[in-house]
Amino acid sequence: QGSAWKTVLAFYRASQLWQWVTSDSTYQEMRSGGELGLIRDQHLRDALSQYYLENGSGTAYLFMLQPEYRKLVRGLTPSKVADHIWAKCWQQPKPSEQYLIDCESPISEAEAQAVLDAYLKDPKLLPENWRVAVTPKDQARYARQVCDFIAGMTDRYALDQHKRLFDLDPLFR
Repeated sequence: QGSAWKTVLAFYRASQLWQWVTSDSTYQEMRSGGELGLIRDQHLRDALSQYYLENGSGTAYLFMLQPEYRKLVRGLTPSKVADHIWAKCWQQPKPSEQYLIDCESPISEAEAQAVLDAYLKDPKLLPENWRVAVTPKDQARYARQVCDFIAGMTDRYALDQHKRLFDLDPLFR
């Protein structure tokens, strides 16, 4: 009940990652201005120092990992389609800006439907607990389930995973 191309484009765009960079400018400003001493609790000062000095590289590592969804969608997307999306459906005028542009399909609607069918047939596209409620046979509901799952992948989730993996100090839990 819609354009298969627009749905393929949405799947592909959902697999894009925006590079995340840690920012410790406030900490650096306090440190260089000698203002860390304003924090009276020595344990808290030490914990802040440890967090910013040791965990910055851990955060970078976490965001270098490619989510399974991204690998699956990128692997199932024909190179002709991926190349077109990067050339015609996306712009990055500045390093801090990106725009997703409405664009024409490089393939027929039938070919786009075949790509969409390949996405929906892959059982690894959703975690098992999300697959139980809807099967790929009900394409509209399954596509919606996939979109709902992806939409739930928030920055907060990534930050929570970072804390779980790298943050040893209970002050930051």
